[in-house]
Amino acid sequence: MNKLINILPVILLTHTLSMTIQTSASNVVQNHCKISSSFQKSLYPQSRDLQSENHPFYVISGSFLIQKNAIKKVALLKKAGYLKTSIKIFPESEYYSIVVDSFSTETEAINLKENLAHQKFECFIKRLIP
Repeated sequence: MNKLINILPVILLTHTLSMTIQTSASNVVQNHCKISSSFQKSLYPQSRDLQSENHPFYVISGSFLIQKNAIKKVALLKKAGYLKTSIKIFPESEYYSIVVDSFSTETEAINLKENLAHQKFECFIKRLIP
């Protein structure tokens, strides 16, 4: 019994330190997420709501899990003259999709896809069905 009484303060101290570290780590992660979200909204706005503009044909030039990689790709495309390029997260997706532009007709989307191919940018057309 004496041994248990002697180690009880150590157990309690260890548990308290563990909880403090977990709480601190959780706060850091939450603050990082808030900063990352604020950074994205202020410096790199998401694409406009293209679906409300009745543009179901999206020309996509990449999809990334890591936001930083998506931002680099957008900068590359904008530097090449594709100024409407933006990042969009489609419903039921976790990827940052690079939308070069969107169109109301498939013909317009195909024309842009061909122009991008001539400049060595890989892309595909995504059609959203309302």
